[in-house]
Amino acid sequence: MGFLVVILIIVGVILVVGVGIYNRLITLWKPCDNAWARVDV
Repeated sequence: MGFLVVILIIVGVILVVGVGIYNRLITLWKPCDNAWARVDV
């Protein structure tokens, strides 16, 4: 039972870190996208 709890905690941490990295990439991508849109106009 303890082993299952450890696995669930590890999976939860990986998910939280993954979502954080994804959000960071999106926030970095948006200004770049807007800059290219301004260049095209």
